[in-house]
Amino acid sequence: MLARCSKKDLIEALNLVGPVSTGRTASPILQCIKLNVGPSVLELTGCDGELWARRDIFATVESEGGVCVPGKLFMDIINALPEGLITLQLENNTLYIHQHGADWRLHALPVDDFPEIPEQTYTANMNLPMGEFINTIEKVVFAVATDITRPILTGVLFEYDGKHLSLVATDSHRLAVTKNEKEGIGSEVKAVVPEKAIQAIKRLPLDLEQDVALSFNESRVYVDAGCAKVTAQLLAGEFPKWEKAVPANFERSWVLDKQEFINHLKRVLIIGRDNANRVRFSGGEESVVLSAQCEEKGNAKEEIPVVSKNGEIDVAFNGKFLLDVLSSMDEDGIKIQLNDASSAALVHGVEDKNHFCILMPMSLGVGVY
Repeated sequence: MLARCSKKDLIEALNLVGPVSTGRTASPILQCIKLNVGPSVLELTGCDGELWARRDIFATVESEGGVCVPGKLFMDIINALPEGLITLQLENNTLYIHQHGADWRLHALPVDDFPEIPEQTYTANMNLPMGEFINTIEKVVFAVATDITRPILTGVLFEYDGKHLSLVATDSHRLAVTKNEKEGIGSEVKAVVPEKAIQAIKRLPLDLEQDVALSFNESRVYVDAGCAKVTAQLLAGEFPKWEKAVPANFERSWVLDKQEFINHLKRVLIIGRDNANRVRFSGGEESVVLSAQCEEKGNAKEEIPVVSKNGEIDVAFNGKFLLDVLSSMDEDGIKIQLNDASSAALVHGVEDKNHFCILMPMSLGVGVY
């Protein structure tokens, strides 16, 4: 195997496949990136056992072949090299990297044990412009669980009935939902896509106006972007009946300016972040006082004007979670609906109720803020 390609093209490919293969795994082969050289092309593939990402780039090829190289080490070397052509040469399971006066030699593994990308038939599909896909995903993906004890919560639920597209994510402390009327974008779909696969799809080399075409079957999702492809195992199991988590009625509400709210909240969290991000909200008729305390550091208190309806209540929320929610909202006006200090709150735009978040409160804590 002997091929030459530009650093720029190689970096673009590694940005897609590298994060797939550089996660924690006990398998040495899954820590590798597969390099396969064919006629005028270098194929790079990353795999973690359930997710595959492949990117093809142009190469000047003198001899074909394939090898698996340690992913993180290979990425570090290529990133450190200057711009220009890079030569990749394989001899006896050793990969030589040449550029100008730089020479590297990496111990490599044969390609035989690297998992092949599954070839399957896909029965459902969905097409969205990449920009719209990213914008819709960003409204919910922050609520995906990082705790793997409930694997089904580590992904985003996609539901499409032919007219309405809903995306849902929850980590059991917060629930994010976005709904859109989207007639004619594909066939009926109900699937839970892992968050890691979603991040890989977002890295595909597509312009924001180009369609990202997702294909589904009962076990996998597949995206073909021409020179780049992503295949991922869907999460198995029953996603929670999220509709039951949305209270039917609320007794209280606050309406606030989003950016002003974010500014106050960020400042209070300078203290609150060392107390589990706990921020206390003391509501009145015309304002809400945000406060936080930390025994080692002190207290913080700020006041923000609100339009209130029965809003006299003391309640605490995870301020970091609330910032994530606010950042996902498009409107300048935010409405928070509540009942009491121990019940879930609903956060949404004043006008747009199709994107909303449910946030569970925290204990108020000890002492007066």
